Amino acid sequence: MITVEIAAAVLIALSVVFPARGVVPRNRWLGIRTAATLRDAEAWQRAHRAALVPMCTTAAVMVVAGIVGCLLGQWNSEPLILAIAGAAMAGSLGSTWVAVRAVRRRLESDRPEPDGLEPELRVTQPPAARSPSR
Repeated sequence: MITVEIAAAVLIALSVVFPARGVVPRNRWLGIRTAATLRDAEAWQRAHRAALVPMCTTAAVMVVAGIVGCLLGQWNSEPLILAIAGAAMAGSLGSTWVAVRAVRRRLESDRPEPDGLEPELRVTQPPAARSPSR
């Protein structure tokens, strides 16, 4: 059963590595698929590049845990399998969060200011004096 977990770790890593390198274009079957990452090709690649480190770290943890389990003779241990599956879930969710955050950060930096002025050049009015509450 651990061999299935190790194979899943490799597939999880490849599902981010290939899109990050541009081998797999934007699609609805492989990779991190959210509204933000599917927006355009640049967002797709930016998201997967941002998720490379956390997802590959997750895959490495899964493989090491599987190998250690096999070396200890626990290749069919239910707690170990559940721990590896939990690591996969946590790593996938964390990587997705990192990917979406990277895309949104890029979108916010590209957004022009409403009045066309840079934030440091904009004159702001002081808040109006509030009347005392009764």
